[in-house]
Amino acid sequence: MLEVKNLTTKLDGTTIIDDINFKIDTQEIIGLVGRNGSGKTTLFRTLANIYEADGGEYLVDSENPGKSPALREDIFYIDDSYNPLKSNTLKKNIELLDLIYLKFDAKSAFDLIEKTKLPLNKRFRSLSKGMKELFKIILAVSSNANYILLDEPFDGLDPIVKKNATKLILDRLAESGSSIIISSHNLSELEMIVSRVLILKDHTIARDYELDEVRSSSRKVQLAFETAELPAIITDNASHIERNGRIITATFESYNDNLKAEIQALNPLLFEELSVTLDDVFAQALQTDSDDFTV
Repeated sequence: MLEVKNLTTKLDGTTIIDDINFKIDTQEIIGLVGRNGSGKTTLFRTLANIYEADGGEYLVDSENPGKSPALREDIFYIDDSYNPLKSNTLKKNIELLDLIYLKFDAKSAFDLIEKTKLPLNKRFRSLSKGMKELFKIILAVSSNANYILLDEPFDGLDPIVKKNATKLILDRLAESGSSIIISSHNLSELEMIVSRVLILKDHTIARDYELDEVRSSSRKVQLAFETAELPAIITDNASHIERNGRIITATFESYNDNLKAEIQALNPLLFEELSVTLDDVFAQALQTDSDDFTV
């Protein structure tokens, strides 16, 4: 288990992440979702020991990886900004990681390079954005680390490459039992592969969602009433309300038969249940009063 307890990191005196708490069991794929600049990369850099935490701790199987070189290999992360492999060819990078990480599977990495047709003898820095992300995914899934951190891994990938990259991640999970944390500001890229989402907002983990629970309990309902004033049961229970003339669309995070019956008992002029997307739900968790947001 990876356990993060009250983790806080400051940069130049500014708090970037604050009082972060969550646990990850084996064989989970978790999405870390937040607006650009919300601290996703800082959290990853702290877990990867690139940044030193200013408070709290994180434990792997109840031990501090900062005090154990062997445990450090259980968390794998490649950071573009702090990447010492930029000037090397892909072949050289694989060979170096094979020397640095005892559990790294170079044969698997070379096989995946051949399968994906990446240019083995080109330098990493000369690759396109999409090719860089695909190569980092190949390194990650070849690391044999128990916890793999992927920072915006689908950014710049075309649909076909994205599909292949997703398959690499899912195959890795099935074969090894590793847990994978994927950060993104785009939930639609994650919802088909993650089972759980952590919402990073205001420097901390604001919400921790199990996606099956969200899918079963959330609903969007289109409504219209005789008067413009909304009944209290709508305003008290809806997480988000949109108006288009007399028609309102209300999103409910906790929707059940009792709530449905109470709304219908008000005899609305229009009552239609709509499919709710995860973007509908998580947009509300990320939204601020003063800013637009990107999910």
